[in-house]
Amino acid sequence: MEPNLTPFQRCLSCPERVFGRNEFVYPNPAEFNVQLQRELPITNMQVVAQVKAPDGSQFQAPVVGDGVGGYVAQLPYAMGGQHQVTFTFTNPNLRATFSNAGLHYVPSTDGSEPPDIETPVGVPFTVTVSTVYTVTGFQADDHADTVDGATALAE
Repeated sequence: MEPNLTPFQRCLSCPERVFGRNEFVYPNPAEFNVQLQRELPITNMQVVAQVKAPDGSQFQAPVVGDGVGGYVAQLPYAMGGQHQVTFTFTNPNLRATFSNAGLHYVPSTDGSEPPDIETPVGVPFTVTVSTVYTVTGFQADDHADTVDGATALAE
């Protein structure tokens, strides 16, 4: 029984949008769905997103795993323009596994179910993938994020 893999799933490492236009319009989030795999998706990794803003400032953004090999990063931004994001996938504690849990299989002619596969990767690794994205239509806030800096409204 063979998994029904898309070209995206065949990549060793590829952010979903790396081959796309990578343009986000304010106020929509700059969201990336990323995955690392060889024969199967790899789960239980540590994934970090490092963002470089147009003004040269840098920050890390959280990346959340879905438990089946997919990871989502919603990258905050405080200005429009061209940003760079670098995703780093690591396996420092050797907990990463190859898993078929998130794959959709072509139905079998005999009705049998695919086997559950959870195989340890077994080696430490670091894989880095970068892409550039653009935020358009950005508008600065007209208010602060604290009470002390808030704008008083007319009564």
